[in-house]
Amino acid sequence: MTAHRETADSYRGEIASRGSWRVAECADGLQWLLQRKVGERWRSESFCRTRSALIRLWQRATGDDGAALGNLPPHFAPKPRAGTRPEPQVGFPLTSGSEKEMGAAGAFFGGAAL
Repeated sequence: MTAHRETADSYRGEIASRGSWRVAECADGLQWLLQRKVGERWRSESFCRTRSALIRLWQRATGDDGAALGNLPPHFAPKPRAGTRPEPQVGFPLTSGSEKEMGAAGAFFGGAAL
């Protein structure tokens, strides 16, 4: 059974491990974690949003080339939390309104036409 706690040996977000080091996705889906085993728990040592930074830190910590991390996307894409709405995208009408209210760009944002 996998655990939802980042400090657990069986954490479900683990991506790669080597010796006393591992890479995992944080429980909130915001970033990658570089963790080191300390006693019975995993401790987060670094937090990364880019693959290049994660691989550089992994190489420094483990001496491994980081090939196991090469298939990760270049940038961590945060995942929306359950029960939350995704962030609005620029250019997406947040309210209904006439073309005049929406302005030439066709977007309405925060009470001002964009």
